[in-house]
Amino acid sequence: MTFISPTNDFFFRYLFGKTGHEAVTLDFVNAVLGDMGMGPLQSLTIQNPFNPKESVTDKQSILDVKAKDETGRTYNIEMQLQGNAEFANRSLYYWSKCYTAQLHQGSDYRTLSPVICINVVNFPMLKESRRVHNCFLLTEFSAPHVVLTDHLMIHFLHLTELEKTAYTDGKPLHQWLRYLSAREDTMKGLQTVLDSNPAIKKAAELQHQFTADDLLMEQYEARQKYLHDIATIKGVAYDEGLEKGEQIGLEKGEQIGLEKGEQIGLEKGEQIGFRIGLDRKDRCIVHTMHNKGLDVDTISQYTNISPNRVEQILNEPPSKEER
Repeated sequence: MTFISPTNDFFFRYLFGKTGHEAVTLDFVNAVLGDMGMGPLQSLTIQNPFNPKESVTDKQSILDVKAKDETGRTYNIEMQLQGNAEFANRSLYYWSKCYTAQLHQGSDYRTLSPVICINVVNFPMLKESRRVHNCFLLTEFSAPHVVLTDHLMIHFLHLTELEKTAYTDGKPLHQWLRYLSAREDTMKGLQTVLDSNPAIKKAAELQHQFTADDLLMEQYEARQKYLHDIATIKGVAYDEGLEKGEQIGLEKGEQIGLEKGEQIGLEKGEQIGFRIGLDRKDRCIVHTMHNKGLDVDTISQYTNISPNRVEQILNEPPSKEER
């Protein structure tokens, strides 16, 4: 039987976002909350049920799982395969979208409920912390134990940090992360986890059912191809943007430095030129990806340039050097 990675975002959404899988999703969320001494929840309702016919190029329908618990709190669960430290800003941006979406015209702030984001990331992200699980709240600077509100909570689960740690404990979260990061050659080693956690055992059964479904596997392969295409487009755009950005930045820096005629002028020119070069690189990457038919959110996701900045770049007239 074909092996599929649990970290594939299409399967991830099937596993945690499909109607009928609520018990699996509830166990995973409780494992995340329990690792921080919170919970447990009694029930979860999926707010955006998985649909196997949804487009594999639709970022919003593929990557996120949204659920509500019995108290009305919203959970946004996401698997992110690639990125860097800037992903933290994107997570905050999407938290704000989920939060503000609750406030309908004419309603007051008392109707707002907490939004909890759970991000499973498969790339190095926080240099200051090597923890597998980070949880961020709004706290007072001089007294971190004072929390302004529980309406903002963002979790990051780092699979790359899990790989560096030999977990032998039976913590539910560590068991879940071992399952999610499993490869084909390590699945057999998870038997102890499957035997001790019924929800993860159910997840493994759903994984087998997924691979036996022709439609789901067709969508899975299409999603994999789309991700490879995106990576190729980004790589080509990055190379083109870097080359053009460095060339323009160097020329601009040399020109400014020569005009000053002094060493300080040359240094200033090189600094300005470097900044100009980086900006030109971003502009070239954005325009190249947009010309390939990618939308603002997708460009933002794969470049870590904010959606607002992407839109700004696309609306700006090209400079003389970029024409």
